[in-house]
Amino acid sequence: MKDWLVRLRWFKKQSIFSQVVKELPATKIKKFATEAKAYDASMMKDIEPSKRYTLAIVLVDKQMAKVLDDLTLMFIKLVKKVHISAKKALDDYHFQHRERTDKLISMFRDVLSAYKSEKLKERPYVDVDKIIYENIDVVMSQCDEHISYSGNNYFGFLPKFYKGKRSVFFKFLENVKLISFA
Repeated sequence: MKDWLVRLRWFKKQSIFSQVVKELPATKIKKFATEAKAYDASMMKDIEPSKRYTLAIVLVDKQMAKVLDDLTLMFIKLVKKVHISAKKALDDYHFQHRERTDKLISMFRDVLSAYKSEKLKERPYVDVDKIIYENIDVVMSQCDEHISYSGNNYFGFLPKFYKGKRSVFFKFLENVKLISFA
């Protein structure tokens, strides 16, 4: 992607007359681009200057559009890959902490049973203390961690996978103008 960004910057420097291309009809642009691709350097030299410059300008503009399209596809694939990696990390997290989650649910069920029992009315919190084993802060921390990753919420894992790609993303955003079609 870095190489394509360098290529895009080069094309941007070359496309000083791209406004001229925008004024041409799409069919003419396509015809000129096809014609320009068909010529080699010696053949281009034999063409009258005004037509040669027009063909060159159109070809540079078309190639820049292709580089932009390729870069955009690379960007989309890279973002998708990062999200897939984060989803996999979430699945791994759930798999690794399955036993702990089962313990938390079991503990919660025991707390509910203790509250429901008749003897709790006589001695409040005694049975609940036995269930939690006086580690309420650890249990609450585990619950908070589980809640943060519940419901397929993989966003907490994204920074880990974006970290090495930040500079490329910022360079992409510096060089490509984003437009919303919504």
